[in-house]
Amino acid sequence: MQDIHDCDRSNRYLRAVAVAVFVCSILALAGAGGGASSVTAASVTPEIAYVTGPGPGVPQVWLAGANGSHSHKLGPGTQPLLSPNGRLVAANAVIGGGRALLVYSLSGALAAGFFDISRVQAVPLAWSPDSRYIAASLSGYVATATGLGPSALVIIDTTSNRATTVAHGLVEGASFAPSGPDRVVYGLTSSLSLRGTVNLHSALANGAESRQLTHDGRSLNPLWGKRGIAFDREQLRGPHASAYQIVLLRSGRSTQITRLRLSRRVEGLVPVAVSRDGTRLVVQYEGFDAWQAWTVNLTTERVHELTAPEKSATSSGISRTGRRVLVGIGGQARGSNDKVETIPFSGGTPTVLVAHGGEPSWNQ
Repeated sequence: MQDIHDCDRSNRYLRAVAVAVFVCSILALAGAGGGASSVTAASVTPEIAYVTGPGPGVPQVWLAGANGSHSHKLGPGTQPLLSPNGRLVAANAVIGGGRALLVYSLSGALAAGFFDISRVQAVPLAWSPDSRYIAASLSGYVATATGLGPSALVIIDTTSNRATTVAHGLVEGASFAPSGPDRVVYGLTSSLSLRGTVNLHSALANGAESRQLTHDGRSLNPLWGKRGIAFDREQLRGPHASAYQIVLLRSGRSTQITRLRLSRRVEGLVPVAVSRDGTRLVVQYEGFDAWQAWTVNLTTERVHELTAPEKSATSSGISRTGRRVLVGIGGQARGSNDKVETIPFSGGTPTVLVAHGGEPSWNQ
C-alpha cells in the first residue's frame, strides 16, 4: 500500500480506481437486459464470486458454491460483487475496448454493460438488498488543471438497464439501507486534497430526496446496517496523514465506537460488511505495510484482530448470522498464492474455500 500523502485520501474508492478525472457522460447500455427481481432469503443459493489471474492473461471472474465447489468462469473483470439473490455479478472491466462495468448472469453470459471504458472507469460498490440496484463510482482517466473533474456516484437499475447520476464528486464509499425504500448513503468530497471536506449524504435510488447527513467535513466510508450507519471519522495528523476511527450514526446521533491508538504508519479501520442484525462489523485495518482483517462488535465496542500482522489479508464479507468472516489472503495484488477463506468472527481455525483466488464476494 502506498504511503499517505496529500493527493491520496485512502478509501475504498481511491484504492479501486485511478486518480482522476475529466467530464464524463452516462453512456447508453450496450447489450441485452438482465433484470433482477426480489426473492426471499430461503430461495437464495449461497455462492461466492472471486477473481483469478493475472497470469499470462487478463484477470477472470469466477463463481462457485458456498464451499468453493462447482466453480465456473464468468468472464474477464476484477472486484466482482455478487447480488444478494445470487443471480448477477457486477464487475469492474479490465482495460481494453468495450464497457467499463459488466454485469454477468450465472451462466457467464454478459447480461449488461455500462459506460465507455476508453473514457471512464466504473467500480461497483454495493447492491441494494432486493438485488435491483447497483451503486457504482465513476472516474475518468484525464486529470484537469485543478486536479479534479466531475466524478460521480451512479445507481444502475438492473430491471431497466438505466444509470442515474445521484451525485457529482469523488465517492468515498456507498451502501444501501438494509430494509425499506432503496435509499443509498455515500461519502462525497469535491477535493483530492487530504484537507478537503468529506461528508455523508443519502438519496433514493432515483436520485430524489437527497440530504446531507454529516457536517463535520471528516465523514466517509459508510456502511448501513440494522443498528445504524457505521462510518469512518477522519482525524488529521499533520499535512500528509490522517487516521480513521469507526463511528455509528443512529437516529441522527453519532457515537464513536473505536478508539485505537494508531501509529503514523497506520490509517485505521474501514467498514466492509455488517451482519444481518447489525451488531457485528467486519473492517479493514489499513496502513503502510498493514493490510489485515479485523472485526468490531458494535454492541460491546470490542475490536479484534482477525488475521496475523504478518499475513496480508482483505476483509470481504460476513455471514448473515455474523458467525463467519470472508477474507482474501495474499494481499492487494492477485497471484498464484492468493486464497479465499472463512474465519470465525472471534478468531479461530480458517476454512479454505478457494485455493487460488482473491477479491471474494458472497451472498451469505
